[in-house]
Amino acid sequence: MNPLLGVEREVVYLMLESLRIAGLVFFSPLPWTYAPTRVRAAIVAILTIAVHGVHPIERFANASYIMLTVPTEVIVGVAMGFVVRCMVGTIEIANDLITTSMGLNAAPLFDPKMQVSESAVGQLVRNAFMLIALGVGLHRVVLMGLFDSYAVLPAGRVAAITQVGPFFRELTTAVIVSGVQMALPVVASIIVAQVGLAFIARAAPPLQIFSVGFAVTISLGATVLFDAVSDMAFDWVRDLGLLGSHFDNLFTRLLER
Repeated sequence: MNPLLGVEREVVYLMLESLRIAGLVFFSPLPWTYAPTRVRAAIVAILTIAVHGVHPIERFANASYIMLTVPTEVIVGVAMGFVVRCMVGTIEIANDLITTSMGLNAAPLFDPKMQVSESAVGQLVRNAFMLIALGVGLHRVVLMGLFDSYAVLPAGRVAAITQVGPFFRELTTAVIVSGVQMALPVVASIIVAQVGLAFIARAAPPLQIFSVGFAVTISLGATVLFDAVSDMAFDWVRDLGLLGSHFDNLFTRLLER
């Protein structure tokens, strides 16, 4: 059993560190999602060089142990990216509910980067809230959590991957609930309007309720959305403030034995 020495050891540690960073960069829905693959690879290389040598690294007695740690580093990076995706998913859930209730998803636009179809209004809302997230420093929290993760879980240490299942179940449940709560004012208003239109259609059958109802739902939904967007932004920023604690809970589960 020959221990890793010199340049060989540094190359192996750089590789392990880059795997975690690559999992985060390629899986988290931050603005680099829209960058070409070469640009994202350059971001991974820059972040790897920045983090290398700053935090302690798990020492290997033999090169054969490396293959045991490669899946761990990839899964840890993807798990961190999934936490960020869940935080962004809150506004995406609210956005889908709002556009569907307003009837704006009849002509969706396909986003090749996010691999989703959404309306033009939905893209506008999502991009506006992403600007809010960047304004409050979401990217800085993600990068700080990434750098601190090497102090908590050094590169090359095998983590308890099986313990993160309950954490992600609780996180996704909270994200769905928060997204529904954000969209509830618009959705509830449109439901009440649809009930009223149903009574009108019953009382006056000759009335073309479909064309009238479409105009009512769009105008009412836009009015309520404009009035509630400040509260939605407040809730969005409040949820983003929990990102650091979610990272802490994730690594607490990864370090359990």
